[in-house]
Amino acid sequence: MIQEGKYHQVRRMFASLGNHMLILHRERIGSVAPDADLQPGESRYLTPAEVADLAQIGDGGNDMPA
Repeated sequence: MIQEGKYHQVRRMFASLGNHMLILHRERIGSVAPDADLQPGESRYLTPAEVADLAQIGDGGNDMPA
């Protein structure tokens, strides 16, 4: 499983193995995963726990207040 990678980096990894990537689908970002019933173009509000998790990822994991 790839933990982190940008679109073009992932494409190059697959190409180096002789594979052609058609579509890249992101399963989740941190602890935030799309709801199963969320349709393309729809959105939802993040939970407070998801916001806190993304904030921690964004500040490099520091626990110091902003």
